[in-house]
Amino acid sequence: MIEMFSSKLSNISKSVGSCSEFGMIRIVKNTSQSPAKVIAVSFLVLIVAGTLFLALPAASKSGRTVGFVDSLFTATSAVCVNGLVVADIFENWNMFGQLVILLLIQVGGLGLVTFVVTFSASVSRKMGIRNIQLAREAVGFGSSFDAAALVKLIVKFSLGIELCGACLLSLRFVPDFGVGNGIYISLFLAVSAFCNAGFDVLPHSGGKSLGLLGYNSDPIVLPVISILVILGGLGFVVWYDILLNKKQRTLMIHTKVVLVMTVLLLFAGMFSVLVFEWDNEKTLGSLPFLSKLNSAFFQSAMFRTAGFFSLNLAGLTGITKLITICLMCIGGAPGSTAGGLKVTTLAVVWKTISCFVKGQNETIIGGKRVSKQLVYKAISTFGIALLAVVVSSGVVFYATRNQDVSGLDVVFDSVAAINTVGLSVGTVNIAEAGWVMKFIFGLFMFAGRVGPVSLMFAFLRESPGKGVILPDAQIMIG
Repeated sequence: MIEMFSSKLSNISKSVGSCSEFGMIRIVKNTSQSPAKVIAVSFLVLIVAGTLFLALPAASKSGRTVGFVDSLFTATSAVCVNGLVVADIFENWNMFGQLVILLLIQVGGLGLVTFVVTFSASVSRKMGIRNIQLAREAVGFGSSFDAAALVKLIVKFSLGIELCGACLLSLRFVPDFGVGNGIYISLFLAVSAFCNAGFDVLPHSGGKSLGLLGYNSDPIVLPVISILVILGGLGFVVWYDILLNKKQRTLMIHTKVVLVMTVLLLFAGMFSVLVFEWDNEKTLGSLPFLSKLNSAFFQSAMFRTAGFFSLNLAGLTGITKLITICLMCIGGAPGSTAGGLKVTTLAVVWKTISCFVKGQNETIIGGKRVSKQLVYKAISTFGIALLAVVVSSGVVFYATRNQDVSGLDVVFDSVAAINTVGLSVGTVNIAEAGWVMKFIFGLFMFAGRVGPVSLMFAFLRESPGKGVILPDAQIMIG
């Protein structure tokens, strides 16, 4: 890994004189690597660099290294915007270490490739074919659009929204923690929320992190963080379509599907929490009416993508945990900071089933036909996502085979890790687990951030025989 990283840095330094072939784009051209592989490698490079910084004694509050394994896990969780921790951020890392984590969240959430492509486009004033291919792969959208405008929008809009969110949060945290600490906590939470990471640096109570449990009745903190998480989970292409795409008088089908699915899932999750947790004294039961609504909406937004919590997750009823697992599997939109199999994938699979039951030979959404290639990709993504859940759950089941734990809780924690949600009901105490379990969860987080399908595209070569006409296979179905 170190040799590969050094080689890539050497290639970058040699290509500074040619702005149109800067950085990652140069790597793609020289090695004939696919954009998906470059993106996967960029996350690995970020994780390695973050680990080295976090393992420094200068990054620790105690002046002693936190340890390589815990630093690696934390860097992976930050880059993959997961939110799972094995070493508490507030207790273990000083300001320098926390800023490293914040930078990893920001760059990991938007993608290193996004920053490199933005810089390349800004310097050279144009984007070559390789740049456009890489930009489209980075945002998860393959159709024709202004890639240069999109990647610039991603950075500018993201930083602007995070700054606005930090200003709003400071209205609460500055009075609570003072000017300096209040602004810092607000900025950290705003970046973490927009990138759907779920990290916080809130001071502890009684030596224990309470997250946002103390803000259930707050009219500022939970709504602002919810909005930041939702905006981050909509996807870059949706922003482009709403803000910059003036050529079309109406929104793209992609944008409409994302917006409709997001609203439906948000209120479905909120309604479920209210119904099944209303009288549960461990969660909503002791809260006043408006606080119940506030917490239910907040937690519904977090269930699909971010690791923040305002309720005692271990105290959730079984049916709420099951619904949460489904929401975590779905996730956010393609090309966003969210994980999961994506709302558009679910929409295409559902409409394919619906159209098939009605006797239609095509998948129709919004009066338009979805291409067979997209249908195949959606079904494949759906199947691979389910397989990833089964495999990850099976691994955790085996690791906890000698413990008295609930099977539902095992699936909950496994799904949260593989879909980069970062929530946990405490089934597996990763902090006290051995390095093998930490490594396994690290792999789950990495696979979830890059995407199982993208990983397969990145590292599996295309099988020979493409374009060859083969006889039909006679297989009975159902």
